Amino acid sequence: MSEQTAPSTPMPPAQRADRPLTVVVAACTRRRPRMLERLLESYVGLDVPEDVTPVFLVVENDTEASSTAVIEAFQDRLPGPLHAVLETVPGIPMARNRGLDEAAALDADLVLYVDDDETVAPDWLTAIVAAWRTGTAELIGGPVRLTPPEEDLTGAQSTVYDGMVKRFAGKEKRAVERIAAGQVERVTVVTNNWLCDMRLYHELGLRFDEALQFTGGSDTRFFRAARELGVETGWAPEAVVYETVPPERLTLPYQFARGRDQSATSFGQKMAEGKWGDAVISILISVPLKAIGLVMIVLSLPISRSQGLVALFRQAGWIAGRLSRLLGRQSRLYKKTTGS
Repeated sequence: MSEQTAPSTPMPPAQRADRPLTVVVAACTRRRPRMLERLLESYVGLDVPEDVTPVFLVVENDTEASSTAVIEAFQDRLPGPLHAVLETVPGIPMARNRGLDEAAALDADLVLYVDDDETVAPDWLTAIVAAWRTGTAELIGGPVRLTPPEEDLTGAQSTVYDGMVKRFAGKEKRAVERIAAGQVERVTVVTNNWLCDMRLYHELGLRFDEALQFTGGSDTRFFRAARELGVETGWAPEAVVYETVPPERLTLPYQFARGRDQSATSFGQKMAEGKWGDAVISILISVPLKAIGLVMIVLSLPISRSQGLVALFRQAGWIAGRLSRLLGRQSRLYKKTTGS
């Protein structure tokens, strides 16, 4: 993180309502041209709200550009200019920070992030900008739903996919319930569907933590840093994006590894931030409770089926992640690119 300053007052809704906006819609990508093409195709049909000038940005994180042909094919098809930049330092936070820097250079008021393995609904831009205009939140997220892979799935892959669909639906439901209960701080806003007021960049100096080069979790740390500075966060339930899951991720071992590495990263962040009380509670209380939960999940499998099976491997991975990080292991989940 760069040096942080005390937050000033965010712009009130009355001043946001009719203000002309430059909005940078950004995505980071690495060697996934087919997925990137689907994302750009979904931009073609975007509804653009009044007084919004969209600028589309692709940050390619590689030693050399490999998606030039895909990007050039959309230069005249999007409802706004399309820019592409190459960030040669490997790592998701490096690419995300490059996107923030480019948005600043384009004099953006807001920067939005989606992932390159996603597509956006036609009203996505309208819905997420409306959430900013009508409130005081400066960091806003929205739901992610799964779309079926294009490839034919095996029976085992179909089971995992079905479980993941139900898992995503459960996460979306919990987010809506927490917002309704006034617990907005319990809804973590991450870059798979993300709006950020550029005040956080210019005035607060918030950036993605580049120490988390391959582990993942830099967007979660960004969220936590924003909350600690008093930034209001929010949720746009109608701003929906759709994720495509590569078949190689539709396995139980991958779900275990994903849960393990996310857990290890989260635990490592607690220790790095000096939250030793949380870390101790996590090991001495949460791990045993999760272990008991594993038994309950196993017993419920005849009823929960695919959802329970995915939950079983994710929760087992969570426990393994906590214990492995305690022994010094760090996640390398994002060292390898999956999908195409």
